[in-house]
Amino acid sequence: LWKKLTPKVKSAVPLKGKPGELQIDLVGKFKLVPNEEVQNYVRRIGESLIPPYHRSLPDGDPNKIPFGFYLVEAKAANAFALANGTVVVFSPMFELLENEAQLAAVIGHEMAHATQEHSYRQLQYQKKKLFALRLGAAVAAGFGAYTIRDIANLVEAAVRTGYSRSLENQADRLGLEHMIAARYDPREAPKVWKAITRKYGDTPRILTFWSSHENNTTRRSFLMAELKNNYADLQWDSFQKNEEQFSKMAGVLRTASGKPQKVKVKY
Repeated sequence: LWKKLTPKVKSAVPLKGKPGELQIDLVGKFKLVPNEEVQNYVRRIGESLIPPYHRSLPDGDPNKIPFGFYLVEAKAANAFALANGTVVVFSPMFELLENEAQLAAVIGHEMAHATQEHSYRQLQYQKKKLFALRLGAAVAAGFGAYTIRDIANLVEAAVRTGYSRSLENQADRLGLEHMIAARYDPREAPKVWKAITRKYGDTPRILTFWSSHENNTTRRSFLMAELKNNYADLQWDSFQKNEEQFSKMAGVLRTASGKPQKVKVKY
């Protein structure tokens, strides 16, 4: 998985009007946000969330994930992480979220999928089911039943999409741990799901960060229960949200993408 998903980065060619590009085999091509300040900002947040036990591994250790963080242009807010530690954040996240702590919650959750080998575990868990679907699709095609074949392929894609609920729970729990270790306010994590619901509704989205089949309210409730049961004694004043810095980077991003400035008003 690490080798198959190695990211390839093409630098921008400003004189020819060509933007930088992130290409990942089996995943796709993405246009990199053409601003190093915001790219470095996302990279800094991600690197601060790498768990200490992992950061302490010596270079060259086969267990040390080579994390890389990229901000790409897109139409909808999203994020995903691959088995080799490639973390991709979609630029509309800066329109959806309110502060740096919330962005850290998203990135920390995705990083947990990589450190806990969720891609491999999910493939192993679904191995028999995926094989049966591929076999059924091949047989259907052999008899000329291409509609059945297409349906089987769609079902296979649905099985591959998203992690199981138990793996999502683990990523949520570890995401909170990563936030706390980096001194981000973990109470901002449940607010991410509130922002998602406000923007997209409460129904589950079968997409990367929204990869669970449960609704957003359920996932928000899980995080709130984790905070109540395990972190009620934290001294909240010692944790950061970094609203001002996040707002500044959101403005830089809008300028880089040519979008008009927006003013957020809290009620």
